[in-house]
Amino acid sequence: MKGPFQLTRQFALCCALVPAVVGTLQAARPATRPNVVVMMVDDMGFAGPSIAPYGNPHYKTPGMDRLAREGMLFTDFHASGAICSATRAGLVTGRYQQRAGIEAVIHPRATHPEHRKGLHESEVTFAELFKAAGYATGLVGKWHLGYAKETPRYHPMNHGFDYFTGYVSGNIDYINHWGDHMAHDWWHGRKETREAGYTTHLINRYALEFIEQNKDRPFCLYVAHESPHSPVQGPNDPVQRGPGRQPRKTPHAEAMKQMILEMDKGVELVRAKLVDLGLEKNTLFLFFSDNGDAPRTATGSPRFRGHKGSVYEGGTRVPAVAWWPGRIKSGVSINDPSITLDVMPTILSVAGIAPPKNRPLDGIDLSPALFEGKPLPPRPLYWANLNNNGSRSEALRRGTWKLVVQHPGARPGTFANETIELFNLARDEGETDNLAARKPELATAMLRQIKAWYADTQKTASPQPGGWLRRPRVAAEFFNGKDLKGWSTSQAKYWSVKEAAIVGHSAVNVPKNEFIWSNVVVRNFYLAVDVKLAPDNRNAGIQFRSKKADAAGQALGYQADVGLGVWGKLYHEHGRGKLDWNDRGLKAAKPGQWNRYEILAVGHRIWTAINGKLCVAFEDPAGELSGKIAFQIHSGPPQTVQYRVRKLTHDPKIELVGMNEKELTAKLTRKATR
Repeated sequence: MKGPFQLTRQFALCCALVPAVVGTLQAARPATRPNVVVMMVDDMGFAGPSIAPYGNPHYKTPGMDRLAREGMLFTDFHASGAICSATRAGLVTGRYQQRAGIEAVIHPRATHPEHRKGLHESEVTFAELFKAAGYATGLVGKWHLGYAKETPRYHPMNHGFDYFTGYVSGNIDYINHWGDHMAHDWWHGRKETREAGYTTHLINRYALEFIEQNKDRPFCLYVAHESPHSPVQGPNDPVQRGPGRQPRKTPHAEAMKQMILEMDKGVELVRAKLVDLGLEKNTLFLFFSDNGDAPRTATGSPRFRGHKGSVYEGGTRVPAVAWWPGRIKSGVSINDPSITLDVMPTILSVAGIAPPKNRPLDGIDLSPALFEGKPLPPRPLYWANLNNNGSRSEALRRGTWKLVVQHPGARPGTFANETIELFNLARDEGETDNLAARKPELATAMLRQIKAWYADTQKTASPQPGGWLRRPRVAAEFFNGKDLKGWSTSQAKYWSVKEAAIVGHSAVNVPKNEFIWSNVVVRNFYLAVDVKLAPDNRNAGIQFRSKKADAAGQALGYQADVGLGVWGKLYHEHGRGKLDWNDRGLKAAKPGQWNRYEILAVGHRIWTAINGKLCVAFEDPAGELSGKIAFQIHSGPPQTVQYRVRKLTHDPKIELVGMNEKELTAKLTRKATR
């Protein structure tokens, strides 16, 4: 085993390997693979562009308007979140952001409950899939999915973007690039770099540079503009944050106009660049906003209730345009409800790239609507917002009906004090007439539906550090020590609980290997289990990152055997044979006693140790990346094996230092904790 590792707490193993991507090219695809440009602006409400039906009354936006005239505009397009970070997590993963554990702003203040969160490497982004398919991948502008200088694993280049120029915080001073966390924040790749220039101008410049550099190969470019997000600064205004701050002399309305029009120029620059390079007929260009308008951005529509941070229409309904000359008819509109979660399945589809195997997407492919004018299928759309003060709100859109749930006065982070509103958007797009009391059965059913949806997102949600509610992901969620709730097996007679341990037992021969499966899905994880067998037992086993047996009864997934003579062996039962046959654990094992067995899985690398001695360190790029954990009682004579779960950590912290196998093994030769 070679590569960078470091000891961390219990098992003290970490790696620099970025999780492999599971997407692959489909067999059939165009000879010339299409390019993709995804452009998202920040805090622009429905009335941002001046073209109808958006209808900005304050100024003309020729760039956005031309894109809309030449393409397809959306009248009922929504951000998946009502605030920045949440929508961005949903956008890049194609899944409701609640599944990634990000439903609030990743806050700049270090003491805020939401500050330490970020996009884990276990998530699969569209950039990873495009990169694996041979595309050049780039991000220019805002990231806001983790403060990468503080937590390097959150850096966008760990998520499939080979090219990155921009900032990782929520917003920066447009002049000196001082971030909302009161520190400088402008990056070229992995290097934070001082660079002069108005932020919007720099984003425009580097977006064009990326397109120019990759004009002869397929590319996927994500342009994330800062405008019209605060601070309010035109190109000639002074610094408003950090060193050298001065009062702004430009009136607010004029400065806001300048901010939006500079961004609007960027829309036209990208469109024109594609045309100049002859790429327009092979490029899908998608444009939209990350949430509704922030107050005083002059982009909110009087048609809709609410603003940024609200699950009313004004907080999530945003302008959106799809442009692809020759493929998308010009001057048409789509009126069916759609959402930013639809972007990933759509761009994967047009590029002929399969979606991730173990991360089902929540959005749908919009291609039939874009290219054939077909209506979108009916489906529910959900929102769950968590504001900076810990207040929650939820919403469900089902056809023309919309349910809004608020929690006035609830303890921060909780769902207490539930109040509901029901609206018929076909008659009341402004959400002014609450029909909940007049339609109690419908309101109750929709409330039950939204609760079921949220509960479903939490079953496998990526654990995040911090949060308003302290809910550490520990072994108790894996096994409560009292009963087998949350576990399943085909032969319950072989399993029981005694002294906080899961016991596999038999009074007669076990005809075949029997397993008990946890309902907890794992991906990157650290597991510590104490295992005790009778001195003459053959072996036991732990399967992890696994799947249940297939229809023919063949086991699927990794299995780590533990037992007399076979401690520490790791092999894969998916047709590729044994991974490792070392006997390093044999001398470390204590037959008939409790033995500490540890597993660390990060990306495609797996380590096991027994009583502090490293037994297996292996990389298996073809292995499954997620699944459930199972304990085994081996076939054969009457026996007893006990499994006492000590710790389960999801997404263990990864530190990067140059540590080879010898150094790592030395770190692991320590006395096991009982």
